[in-house]
Amino acid sequence: MKLTRYLIAIAVCGGLNACAWRLHEPAADLGTTPTQGSWGLHCETAEIRSRSDDHHKHAANVKYLWAETDTSEAIALDGHIEDGFFIVKRVSNASGEKLPNTRTNLRQLCRDTLTRGKDTSRSLLGKVRAARKSENINLPLVFPENSYAPGEVSRLVVFGDSLSDAGRLQQRMRIFPGPPYWLGRFSNGPVWTDYLEVSTELAVQNHAYGGASVTDLNALPGEGLIAQIKSGGQIFVSGSIGLQIDDYIANYLSSGMLVSAEKTAIVIWAGANDYISKEPITGFISTFLNSPEGESGYRAVADATVAGLVKEVRKLHASGARRFVLVNLPDLGRTPIVLQNESYMSPEGAESDDARKLALSERLSQLTRYHNQGLADAVAQLNDELNSVEVVLADTQVFIEQLRSADPIMDDYAYGFNTADSVETLQFQDASVSVPRPCYTGGYLGSRDAEDTCETPAQSLFWDIVHPSTAAHCWQAFDLRTILAETGWASVTPPSQAAYGKWCREYDQQQGL
Repeated sequence: MKLTRYLIAIAVCGGLNACAWRLHEPAADLGTTPTQGSWGLHCETAEIRSRSDDHHKHAANVKYLWAETDTSEAIALDGHIEDGFFIVKRVSNASGEKLPNTRTNLRQLCRDTLTRGKDTSRSLLGKVRAARKSENINLPLVFPENSYAPGEVSRLVVFGDSLSDAGRLQQRMRIFPGPPYWLGRFSNGPVWTDYLEVSTELAVQNHAYGGASVTDLNALPGEGLIAQIKSGGQIFVSGSIGLQIDDYIANYLSSGMLVSAEKTAIVIWAGANDYISKEPITGFISTFLNSPEGESGYRAVADATVAGLVKEVRKLHASGARRFVLVNLPDLGRTPIVLQNESYMSPEGAESDDARKLALSERLSQLTRYHNQGLADAVAQLNDELNSVEVVLADTQVFIEQLRSADPIMDDYAYGFNTADSVETLQFQDASVSVPRPCYTGGYLGSRDAEDTCETPAQSLFWDIVHPSTAAHCWQAFDLRTILAETGWASVTPPSQAAYGKWCREYDQQQGL
């Protein structure tokens, strides 16, 4: 994002603090008694539009519709709010006739409503939520407890950045990311939280904002005025993980405490913005990577970032949370951001552009390893120090490398990515590294130019220079499902890789991808 856009955002609000309210969701009604008969079934929809050629489509104009029966009767949900989720006790029509209370049936009611709708272009179904017409809030649905084994997690609460954002930043800014970004996601389709919610009985409450950081970037030493303004703009636009969690505790938890800790897993995936925010700043990226031990070097920033994540886990623990999944970073040195960089200067004095980018790739990989090791150490420390807590590390670095290096011909690794044709090999003397190309090369404001999008997005690992494709997100959901099953927290073991890959492709076709 260009600096001028940050300055415009700040000017509109008269300063950073004047618009802090934009970061918050409407508070949920935390009344202790069940609310009977006033809740309806809200269906998120969008239009599927064709691009200027046969290869590219995009979804636009998000809207929520109220689900109805085939006789145009409203759907009524009886239940109550707990920890920001709607606990569904009964589903009925306006005549009081009881309807099946399952995730599958409620999604089907939404699909049937879309099919009968006057606006036939609205064929895409997204989230299914509980809502009241008098309130501007949509709540994830938790189904009867007999749907889950005793002690199982039935709810996920997600905090993070653009790797998890399911449209919240776009809902606030109304500008970006624009098509062909998909419904405010920083990808060409659903992100991992979407896939996880659709493919399991888990209810997902997602607080992630694109651009969010862990640390207060302005507090870090060594940045000049331009860097301060850019970082300040990011805090205004996206906030921090701490702001997300403070808002959650204040507005979603009764008396600031989690009621059903044993049924709730907290997922935190953040940290990348604390590092890649340096990349566009000419000169600073070189100091940041080439002098890792200094106060402006990446080790100091990584130490502060990991410490910030630990602080937020402790804060949530004090509010009753007991189950956590902390997700580490994919190898930043093997992302397309390396290919587009023009500002990094190697300390060795690069003899060619490939040599310069090779050095950048290695420095970013070193940074990733340092962050991930620090996070692994922090997870072990949290498990030792906190009472009755389980903290699990999701190793995305290893999993993304598995996606990248898998042979697509082998059935056991049928991920479907064309890694051979969608990479650029950087080579200098005896050193070389293969870096994935992005599928989309336009900006966050969007592009109508079909040439900005590759012809085979479903086979691309990365959508843009830092964000995974929707196909990669579907596999990320696979990995999270596997982790939740292996820990014994939830009975969500995914099918075989071949069967799951087939499901991903079929679901994406339903979304017009």
